[in-house]
Amino acid sequence: MGLKQQEICAAKWIFTLLDYDADGKLQLSDLERALGIESYYFEGQLRDADEDDDGAITFEEFLVSYAKPRPVWKNLVIMAANTLAVFLLLQSPLDVMLKCILVGALILRPQIISRPASLVYDAIAALVGSGRARVQMGGAGAGGGGDGGRGSVWRAA
Repeated sequence: MGLKQQEICAAKWIFTLLDYDADGKLQLSDLERALGIESYYFEGQLRDADEDDDGAITFEEFLVSYAKPRPVWKNLVIMAANTLAVFLLLQSPLDVMLKCILVGALILRPQIISRPASLVYDAIAALVGSGRARVQMGGAGAGGGGDGGRGSVWRAA
């Protein structure tokens, strides 16, 4: 894993804060109560970290998940989408009171923007990933001809 003692202590502190019922395991209900965020945001992380598929994360599972690299670009895209939404809302010709209410809603419920932004990012990442895989497979075909081993019909003159 390669975590320093200070990082392990920080992870233990975070784990303890998130373990709302203090049972030594993180469950989806703990995360919802501790952070006040809807479950869809954590379901993927919970499934990824839960190595024994018991629906709860022990500290050891949390530590392994904590040490994994995270997609920085996805977080940047989500922050940019939220910032853009607030900017466009403030620039709109709506009444000032309505703007305040809508900006407040975006601050209190950021998933209004972050969930669609996350889904769009994941879709684009999947398309780019499959495109890269096709390019790599095309170059690794039989004979190295870039035809994926299908045997090219035409030949260069």
